[in-house]
Formats: sequence, structure tokens, C-alpha cells
Amino acid sequence: MLRKKMILFGVVVFVTIFMFIWGFGYLKGTNIFAKEREYFAVYEQTNGLNIGSPVTFKGIKIGQIKYIDFSDEYATSLIVTFNLEKDFKIPQGSIAEIYNTDLLGTKGLRIISSDQIEFYTPGDTMISRIEVSLIDDLSEQIGPIKEKTEELMVSVDSVISVINSLILQNRDIIDASIKNINSTIQNFENVSSQINYLVTNPQGKFNIILSDLQAITTMLKNNEANLNNAINNFSNISDSLAAANLAQTIQQTNNVLTELNLITQKINGGNGTIGQLINNDSLYFNIEDLTNNLNLLIEDIQENPRKYLRVSIIDMSKNN
Repeated sequence: MLRKKMILFGVVVFVTIFMFIWGFGYLKGTNIFAKEREYFAVYEQTNGLNIGSPVTFKGIKIGQIKYIDFSDEYATSLIVTFNLEKDFKIPQGSIAEIYNTDLLGTKGLRIISSDQIEFYTPGDTMISRIEVSLIDDLSEQIGPIKEKTEELMVSVDSVISVINSLILQNRDIIDASIKNINSTIQNFENVSSQINYLVTNPQGKFNIILSDLQAITTMLKNNEANLNNAINNFSNISDSLAAANLAQTIQQTNNVLTELNLITQKINGGNGTIGQLINNDSLYFNIEDLTNNLNLLIEDIQENPRKYLRVSIIDMSKNN
């Protein structure tokens, strides 16, 4: 009885140890029960690919990552060792690509098959490639934008510093400008209030003007017939004037003006009595001499009245 218990205990321990070794190996990418073939791929970096990550083909798992080691002591590259199922053949020229298995960035390895008819043999090194993930793509695109944004922020900071300096240096001017703006706004509000008052107040000038315009419009409308008659009369008068012999009248007027022009030319030329009177200076001088002599005679009479009175008496006596 004791012997059976010891045998059973030994079997349980052996199975436990075996299961532990198998599970540990499976987690490391080694399946001791499956016949696997080993292949290699070289990468500059694995971007989070781990031992035990799945190897897939067209979305189906066909193996696991077994080892990830440096290629040399200088760590110039990484050698990824992965196992595939025995019955799965990989055409030469196929690519072992590291890709994202989910949105969280979990990495896996997938085989992208080629069209060649020859196949890799176990121990061959396959062509390697790393898929550019959405996050990596965004990082590459956002990187330059980030740099430009940082440069822009530095420029903006410089501009803000200059503006602050200008504001501090011209604080009084800015305050006065703000006060003027406030005054302008207040004046505008006052003007708006006055306009609103003129428009809305029934006794305002605006409404009075509108009322007058309305009254004028009404008057014109009420006297439309009279206005039409006046316009017709004016049209008739215009027609009558147009029908009159205006051309003959204008010709006669031109003839009269021509004759007046000839008379004026003759007067200016000294022709005729009027021309002699206007243009001959002798008449002017004779009249002037006569006027002077008369003035002298009058003055002499006023100074010596007896002289002229005596002469008159003498003449009267002679007649007797």
C-alpha cells in the first residue's frame, strides 16, 4: 500500500515537472510536442517584439518567436529566431514583417509570401521589414510640425515681449487713446440716441419731414389731373413756339444788329455829324474857349458893373 502511494506520488511529481517544463518552453516559443522548423530574420530594432509573440500567415498563427539576440558584441543589429510548423513551407523572397497586432501596440511577426516556387529551408534567414504603424506615421508627421510649432512659440514669445515693452513705454499714449476711443463710442451712442429720438418721437423733425413729404405726395396725387393739364399746356406752348417763324425773327434781329454795328463803326470813324461831334476835338476846344470867355465877361461885369451900365446910358442918350 505504501509502495503504491509512493509510485503515485512520483508520477504526479513527474507530470507536474513535465508540465512546468512544457509550459515554460511554450511561453518561450518552444513546443516540445510539435515538430518545428527554425528560421531567422535580422532587424535594426524590434519595436517591442517579445519572445513568445505569435508568427502569423494571412491572419493564422503558424509559429512563435523563440529567441531575440544581438548579432554581435557591438549590438549593431538583432537576430530574431522563430519556429514554424513542420508542414508549412515558405516561398523564397517572402518577408518577415514586424507589425502591430492591436491598437495598443502589441507586436507580432507575419509572413508576407512571395510568388516564387522555391522555398526556404530550415535555418535560412528571411527578408526582414518593420511595418510603419499609425502611431509611428503620426510621430513622423507630427515631429516637423512640433519643431515648427516650437519655433513659432519662440517667435510669438519674442513678439509678445516686444509688445509688452512697447506697451510699457507708451502706457500714457495708450491710456489716452483708450480714453479717446471711449469718448468716441460715447459720442456715437449719444448720436445714435438722438437719431433714435428723432425717428421715434412723433413730434421730432424727422417725423415732421416725413409728414410734410407725405402731405406733398398726397397733394401731388390729388392734383394729378391739374398737373397733367399744366404739362399738356406747356407741351402745347412748346409746340406753338416750335411752329412759330422763329428763324425769320432771328434773321431780322441779326440784320438790325448788323446795321447798328455799321452805324457804330461810322461814328467811330468820324463820319456824319455825330461822328464829327464825337471824334473832332476842335468843337470841344471852341466850346471850352467860349465858356472861358463867358466866365471872364461875367467876372468883369461883377467887378465893373458901372462900366457896362454907362455904356448903356450913353447909347440911350444917343437915341434921343
